Amino acid sequence: MPVQQRTRAWLSTATPQQITAALDAGELAELLGRRPPVQLDRQATEDDVAGMTPDEIAAAFEHGHLDELLGR
Repeated sequence: MPVQQRTRAWLSTATPQQITAALDAGELAELLGRRPPVQLDRQATEDDVAGMTPDEIAAAFEHGHLDELLGR
């Protein structure tokens, strides 16, 4: 599932520290015209993987979120 995104309204009231934390967490991707990162807390589906970047797939593999797809 994509990381929850912040809104322009939130951005207008956030502190610089909150903005930096949101940027680091990928929560400002849509506002910056980017694709939100995928964050999994479960086993990935084929649809999840189809929408992931290579780095996201590597992270999912490292955390064991691809085990079912890989037949483990």
